[in-house]
Amino acid sequence: MHSRPLINIILVHQRLKLHWKDLADISRLIIEKSRQIRVLLVSEVDTADVLPPDVWQRPTITVSFGPLGRFNPLRGPIFANKAISKIDQAARLASAGVATPRTKIFRVGVPLDTRDWGEFVILKPKPLRLTSGSEGIYLYRTERLNRLNEQDFPAAHMIRRVPMLVQQFIDTGPRASKQRITTLFGEPFHWAYSANKSPRPPLASADEILDSATISTAASEDRDWSCAEPSQEMLDMARRAGAVFPNMPLLGLDVLRCNATGRIYVLEINAGGNVWHYSSPYAAANRAAYPETYPTEMEKRWSFNKAAEILLHKALVAAK
Repeated sequence: MHSRPLINIILVHQRLKLHWKDLADISRLIIEKSRQIRVLLVSEVDTADVLPPDVWQRPTITVSFGPLGRFNPLRGPIFANKAISKIDQAARLASAGVATPRTKIFRVGVPLDTRDWGEFVILKPKPLRLTSGSEGIYLYRTERLNRLNEQDFPAAHMIRRVPMLVQQFIDTGPRASKQRITTLFGEPFHWAYSANKSPRPPLASADEILDSATISTAASEDRDWSCAEPSQEMLDMARRAGAVFPNMPLLGLDVLRCNATGRIYVLEINAGGNVWHYSSPYAAANRAAYPETYPTEMEKRWSFNKAAEILLHKALVAAK
């Protein structure tokens, strides 16, 4: 083992996505594991000049859980998160053979074949700023949606404000549920399962009841949570999905299991970097209100140690 650092890992801090201390803690763990590695922390508001010139004499990788901002590394591969449209996500996952709900832009008057889409479909907003929220997620019978004209949608319907996606409905059961698996370079290092406490109406209900039903976990603040380890099948699915986006270091994969068939699907990958909920400002209010739904200190230590191992391996393999 060399007595001096030979490889640089540059971690770019995203002020609106996580706390600086988390990266510092992971950096210390990396250094404890290998004396080959030098870890440098910068911010997206920094330039490359913030680092001493000798840094650029060594093989380097740069990792950022969001856009690099002003920071422009002078050598080595860059791995940075950025938002990816739901259409692009679905297309890339499907092309790689990863099961994901059929998804496309919704056009009024363009019929959907129930043989492809199933008996029910979801309408949801196309803009990424809205798709992770609770507003504008609707369940429709496919045949009914085929019959609707523009004037048939209520005045307050989201379709009157933004473009919409239509998506195959994956029925996770009477209580909507999902498994979130967070990956770093395709390797799971944190997970959380949630299920709505209140059941959705039976699928045999009248259309007007289904129209107003809460049919996703994103639309419910009242959920049961578990941090139990997912099945091996789900972990393997997360690895396969992560491999489809090799330059995106941090992914928050939402994985669904069909209640009727047991088949699992990757609903979305959440590639924008807003999934570091140990300290993300995005989740601060929920962490304070529902601390039991977030990692314990022991779980956090395990995840940070795993993240350090993943980053160390990536540096040894990819640094140039």
